[in-house]
Amino acid sequence: MNVRLIRMAFALGLLLLFQTAAGAQIPKPDPLATLLKYVDQTAGTDADQAVRIALASNDELAAMKLETESSTRMIGQAKQRARPSVGFESRQQVGGSRNHSMVMGTIPLELGGRKSSRIAVAETMAALDRALYEEKERMLAAEVRTKFGRALAKALKLKLTEDTLLFVIESYELVKANVTEGDTAPLEENMLLVEVNRLRSMREKDEGAVRIAMLELKNLMGIGPEAPLLLKGDFEGLVEPLPPLRVATETALAKRPDLEALRAAIEVGRAKIDQYASDSGIDAALNLGYERMTDDAFRGGDHMVIFGVRITLPYGNRNRDAIEASTLDKQAAEQRLEFGELVVRREVASAFARYEFAVKALEIFRVGVAGEAFRNLEVVRQTYEFGSASLIDYLSEQGRYLDYQAGLIDAQLEVYEAKVSILKAGNEAGLK
Repeated sequence: MNVRLIRMAFALGLLLLFQTAAGAQIPKPDPLATLLKYVDQTAGTDADQAVRIALASNDELAAMKLETESSTRMIGQAKQRARPSVGFESRQQVGGSRNHSMVMGTIPLELGGRKSSRIAVAETMAALDRALYEEKERMLAAEVRTKFGRALAKALKLKLTEDTLLFVIESYELVKANVTEGDTAPLEENMLLVEVNRLRSMREKDEGAVRIAMLELKNLMGIGPEAPLLLKGDFEGLVEPLPPLRVATETALAKRPDLEALRAAIEVGRAKIDQYASDSGIDAALNLGYERMTDDAFRGGDHMVIFGVRITLPYGNRNRDAIEASTLDKQAAEQRLEFGELVVRREVASAFARYEFAVKALEIFRVGVAGEAFRNLEVVRQTYEFGSASLIDYLSEQGRYLDYQAGLIDAQLEVYEAKVSILKAGNEAGLK
């Protein structure tokens, strides 16, 4: 008996809840106002500006810039001559009157190209650090552009969902009025209410996706999650002619900083080989000095000027292990460069192919899908109003139309990302 009463109370509660939901006024969204929360074509930040902000505020990039400046300063240090040394010596005879004083200076000569090889190592290390810094710029710029496009696409999808939700709410209110007048069956009102709530749920999910995409973009740009950020731009004018594939490939092979870093690594290995070879040879230093010897018993003394040369002789294996290690490093960099050039050729060709087919897919979708879907929806809507089609047919067609429009945004985003991949492959994504 208690179980039966509980079931009846639960069913009555569900009925009251449904009646309340059906009778409540559904708030209408404002698609334009929602879009303006994320996109502002006047005061917003476009993709180029987002890249500039990211390059200026990224902490890792700033650290790499300091390392580049440090290695550049080392070139000046390497150009300095080896420092001379000065020594003083005094000798006093124990229990006697003789004493001996001497001042001696030593000037290293750095024979065998020691200085020039040291400068070459510093210069190649600076070139390597600079190429690594530019490579980080290239990767960061491309990632910012990609995140920017995805955030913009999600904002446009949110507006699309709100546009559809607004239209369905207005249709629901019209059907609800007809039900009140007795001209329409209550089932149609309930079906539209379900569709309204489905779109409201989709709208919340879409706005959450926009918020997350904006946070990811802010993180890349180096700004806080609470900082204001509005996007500026659209997916219009994406299709444009490209340079020949051969020209783009040659440009990428000549300009890509990752390849420049590998070439610099080869030069570092070569410079170190020369440095270790020069350090293993004979070196010399000039010795210049003054000596005075006195004897208090005779109150006299001798004054002498000292001149000499100190020779550093080759010893041990003459840096053979260090030379062989540097040779192996150089060979490894050469193999990496050969493989890197193959990767660059593949990346450029893949980016061009992706762009070509993305443009074709977008044009087919724009003309043959999105345009036709709108006309189909209008036909179904009119036949529904005339009573020739059911509400289920109309809602199904409307759902397909929403999917098609979202697909059009995805196709536009694919063309956008294909362009970003071309810029990235050709080292055009960074702002110099």
